[in-house]
Amino acid sequence: MTGMQQLYLLVPLAPLVGSLVAGLFGWLIGRTWSHRVTIALMMVSFAASVVVFVDVLRATPSTARSTPGPPPGKRVSRSAS
Repeated sequence: MTGMQQLYLLVPLAPLVGSLVAGLFGWLIGRTWSHRVTIALMMVSFAASVVVFVDVLRATPSTARSTPGPPPGKRVSRSAS
């Protein structure tokens, strides 16, 4: 898995982990630390999303086409259903 793919996963998973920690262990770590954990992981998610956004704006070849498709110039026929 490339570094950019890891960032793509980090954007939605960081807040999810924060909410799980606060929801499942909030009684144990307390209200203040629940807030700190969730806010910190939201900031991590925001930073990762900014990096992903800048990468998309640059349209680097590694992220310009994330899924393989037909080669350029080849027509894909689709039947009407």
